[in-house]
Amino acid sequence: MLGLGRLDEAEALCSEVRQRYAQPFAHMTTSYFLAMIYTRFAEPRDHEKAIGFQNNAVVIAKSLADERQRLVYSGFHDNGLALIEMHRGNLARALTLVDDAMARVDAKLGADEWVLHRSQLLYNRGRLLGATGHDDEAYATFTTLSELDPHYTDYLSERAKISRKRGDLAAAIRDYDRADELGPPFVELFHNRGSAYAELGMVEKARADFDFVLDMEPDEADTLLSRAELLLGEGELEAAAADASRALAIFPVTRDCCACAA
Repeated sequence: MLGLGRLDEAEALCSEVRQRYAQPFAHMTTSYFLAMIYTRFAEPRDHEKAIGFQNNAVVIAKSLADERQRLVYSGFHDNGLALIEMHRGNLARALTLVDDAMARVDAKLGADEWVLHRSQLLYNRGRLLGATGHDDEAYATFTTLSELDPHYTDYLSERAKISRKRGDLAAAIRDYDRADELGPPFVELFHNRGSAYAELGMVEKARADFDFVLDMEPDEADTLLSRAELLLGEGELEAAAADASRALAIFPVTRDCCACAA
């Protein structure tokens, strides 16, 4: 249901599980799932409601009888709590949660245990390092993650974001190209590569990426605006005006219209 965007039905299924079962794992898992709905998918997002559900998941995880389960699941749910705190703007608190969870897991588990879970902690740490201006550490973190799992394209996209902050557009494009080779055609990936090409003055390649995005998502307003800017620079005034008009019709009147550069 969540993958289909049917959030009300996803929430209803969680509610049904919570009503049927009085088991810790049922309530811990559905609390986490509801928290993610509110902090990642709901429109508008409700981070305050999300943190209430996630706190419940954390309490249950830290109360599990089995020591190993308690260690792993408390780390997982602290990581979820860190995501919500990041969305709330509490970056220092979020980083502390992730660092503490990583320290607990590293102290108790071998290097080859729960690798995926630990990579999720490291991924959030990298994002938080980037958000707090620790670009070198963030870049190194995403490089480590890419070496651990070279086929997971999110790590490449995040590293490209750091390269762009540094002004190294060529390095960013190399990571975007690799992500393009490995993964599905995400709108954000092609928009961001197109905007990097545009900054370098590589108009044809930028235009190709923006066109591809709009073939996939004709109402992607940020890309319409980016293409309009490109067309304006090329003197294609009517085409630029058409893209800008389409974008303005899509944006809510209260939203600030600006192309993303992340």
